[in-house]
Amino acid sequence: MLQVTEQYMIQALGVAAGLIVKIVFNIILVTQFDVFGAAVATVSGLAVYTCLLHSSIHKRYTLTMRSFIIKWVIVLITMSAALQIVCLIPAATRVSALVVSLIGVALGVMIVITALTKWKLLMKQEWTYLPFGDKVIDLMKE
Repeated sequence: MLQVTEQYMIQALGVAAGLIVKIVFNIILVTQFDVFGAAVATVSGLAVYTCLLHSSIHKRYTLTMRSFIIKWVIVLITMSAALQIVCLIPAATRVSALVVSLIGVALGVMIVITALTKWKLLMKQEWTYLPFGDKVIDLMKE
C-alpha cells in the first residue's frame, strides 16, 4: 500500500529500524542463547519493521479490518482442524507420507479458496492482482 503511493522513505526507515534491532539483539542474545537468540533477534527486527509500516498505513488509510480478521481466524482454525485430522492418516513410508502431505495441501487450498470466494474477503480489484484472479471473478459471478 505504501509502494502504490510511492512512500519509499517510510519503508526504508522501517527496514533500517528492524535491522538495527536485529543487530543489537543478535549481539546480546546469540552469546547467551545461540540459535534461539538469533531467532528471537530476527523475529524482533521483523516485528519492529511490521509495526512501523502498520502505523504508517493506518495514518494514510481508513481500514475496517475487524470483520476481515475475524473471518480469517475462522478460516485458519477450520484449516488447522482439518489438517490435524489429515495428520491422523497413517504414513509408514515416504510415498504414503507424500500422499498425506498432498491431501493436506489440497484440503488447505480448498478451504482458503472457498472462504475467499464465499465470504468475498478480497475486492474485485484485489483479485485482479492475483494469478488467475480474473477467472475467480468470473466464477464468483455465477
